[in-house]
Amino acid sequence: MTRRGGWCHGVGVVVAAVVLTLNAPAGAWAVERPDSTWGLDRISHETLDKPYTYAYDESAGEGVTVYVVATGIRTTHAEFQTESGSRATWGFNAVDAQDSDCNGAGTHLAATVAGKTHGVANKARVVAVKAAGCGGTAAPATLVKAMNWVARTAVRNHSVVLLGLGGRRNPAVDAAVDTLHDAGITVVAPAGDESQDTKNVSPGRAPNAITVGAVDVNNTIAGFSNWGPGVDVFAPGVQVASAWTGDDGKTKSIDGTGSAAAHVAGLAAYFIARSGGSTPADAADKITNYALKDKVGGKIRTSPNRIAYNAYK
Repeated sequence: MTRRGGWCHGVGVVVAAVVLTLNAPAGAWAVERPDSTWGLDRISHETLDKPYTYAYDESAGEGVTVYVVATGIRTTHAEFQTESGSRATWGFNAVDAQDSDCNGAGTHLAATVAGKTHGVANKARVVAVKAAGCGGTAAPATLVKAMNWVARTAVRNHSVVLLGLGGRRNPAVDAAVDTLHDAGITVVAPAGDESQDTKNVSPGRAPNAITVGAVDVNNTIAGFSNWGPGVDVFAPGVQVASAWTGDDGKTKSIDGTGSAAAHVAGLAAYFIARSGGSTPADAADKITNYALKDKVGGKIRTSPNRIAYNAYK
């Protein structure tokens, strides 16, 4: 298993067919993406079967921006390219003068959110907010600085922030989550990778964050995943394939609750786009209300038994 830095997790031709899904929300059409990752199949189907496919509404996060607070993004990667340019851009660098991702985890997260092949919401924009360098860890003050930049910049009710970094409980980090929430920005955070109660870590313990634990392909809680009543939902976080740094076509499979949170950040963008904009509370309600219930196996202890789901199949 590979988990990179803190919790900062912790190409090819895409052929898509448009199909009418009878049990989708009224009036909705689904785009079916064949040869998908297991994680994308997991969040769009009640049961997981090979070959993996991803079914989703064609709005696909369009008009929503996801701010990825991590190690940066390789914006030139093929996962983000369109005829009009890259959907990945640089926003803020709290670390150094190098607008690049020398770690890889930030690129992996961003492509899980919005990559054309690996992304949950492949019409959303992703913005790099660099709070950690090559080592993948961030000082709390640096993380807060990055979060506060997002709070000042993002468009209310049309933005998501994925916090791909975290550590021990920190009141300043928790307060920065509240600032983001109050600014109308949906906050998604990893539960953490220490196999402990998420009440001990920030930003996972923050009440205004959608906190995400990790499951594997069998719907079993990952051995590293944090747990507890502070976890809002579980999502795919083991052997998650996505973009990596190094060259514009590189991919890698890694583990971590950061990867699980990236799926949910993409799902939040997806729901916000379908609604034409929504408050953080509304986005969180959709994530928890549409989630599949009583599917998580293993020792989830006091965690709610929910797996993220887009309510298509």
